[in-house]
Amino acid sequence: MGESKRRKQQDPNYGKVKNPVKNLMKVFCPFFEDYDNLSHLDGDTISLMIAKQGYKETGLKGIIVTGYLAEHLLKDYPPESELVQAFKQHGNIYVTSTLALAYLENDINKEENLRNFDTYDPLNEFICIKSDSEKYQVSLVTGS
Repeated sequence: MGESKRRKQQDPNYGKVKNPVKNLMKVFCPFFEDYDNLSHLDGDTISLMIAKQGYKETGLKGIIVTGYLAEHLLKDYPPESELVQAFKQHGNIYVTSTLALAYLENDINKEENLRNFDTYDPLNEFICIKSDSEKYQVSLVTGS
């Protein structure tokens, strides 16, 4: 019997690819029960609230994604899921680590985006990607 067959019999996980990166990639989208009371707030303020909550919930820096890219991320979720309902409510998704960096690296201003991602304060600022099916715009937004 060959070495790989023997190891596979002894260790059922032998040969399976483990993806530690998957643990670093989270999608977070809070649903606000009191959203009607937030109507006086502008979109950036609501996005900052979501980014703060996403950072507290996941413990990972991330970005806010809106528009086409956000809709594309949710296409595999059932329409009744809380994630989809929350997105319909405010149109923001908080995406962490690996996926966030992939979006930032594929933009024209790659170096600036990555520098901003390394240095932004997740409790007072957020990075937002607004997108349509043709292009997306990355911006660092500072809250009050």
